[in-house]
Amino acid sequence: MSKEEEKDDFYVGYIDKAPKSISKLSRRFVWHITILIVLVAGLIAIGQRGFVNSTFEFGNVSELSGKIYLTPQPFLKVKTGKDIFGNPLYKDVLLIGYGKYGAMSTLEEIESQLNESEIDTYEVTLAGTLVYYDGVTLFELTKGAKSLLDYKKITRTSEWPSNKPNRIGNITLEGQIVDPKCYFGVMKPGHSKPHRSCAIRCISGGIPPFMVAKNENGTFDYYIVLGESGEAINKEVLDYVADPVKLTGSKLKAGEWSLIYLNPKIDIERIKE
Repeated sequence: MSKEEEKDDFYVGYIDKAPKSISKLSRRFVWHITILIVLVAGLIAIGQRGFVNSTFEFGNVSELSGKIYLTPQPFLKVKTGKDIFGNPLYKDVLLIGYGKYGAMSTLEEIESQLNESEIDTYEVTLAGTLVYYDGVTLFELTKGAKSLLDYKKITRTSEWPSNKPNRIGNITLEGQIVDPKCYFGVMKPGHSKPHRSCAIRCISGGIPPFMVAKNENGTFDYYIVLGESGEAINKEVLDYVADPVKLTGSKLKAGEWSLIYLNPKIDIERIKE
């Protein structure tokens, strides 16, 4: 065999052994591809945000007792004990409906059972499903109007504090508008572009929009987003859901909840990524 023929490493697949030059090249290629795959997989894993420890107690029906407040959003104020001075302590639990709906339609059905009296004049016991994360608690009225288990007329209104929102001052926030039901437990992830369509459906169904904004300590603050007079503006914010945004408005507090009142036409600005 001539030297030129030795240089021509022609290989046919059914031959048991490939020429040295081809096998050497193949081994190098396989090793390089293997290393590249490992590096890419590692970078992807590092770049992923881990699941948060938010909780939706699906299938576990709980009972909560307290007073319903209808403004600034429907929630149940629950007595949790007393402080060192003997003053009562409360937990404000946001009420939401079953599925992708707010609580108002369910509360209206329940109210019709109460001899045409307003539901916020009663202490009630409700059955539902807890959703919670990062100090925020929501309660899904899973059984609809049947969620009402017990009620009694409030005779001493002084036993329950006023829930009138108190204005704190002007504020500018940067963050993301989310639906709280999914963000605080039902879906993982419950934020950003992957969750956009689901969040729009929840907010369209009456679940109040929340602003998630990182504070100077590196943790997150949560605000219920409402109109300038405290009215619902669910439809007006849909176009901004899941995008980085800047909100400018008035900060208020109602019980545990922080609120931001704003004009959706001029006080919401999309931030370029």
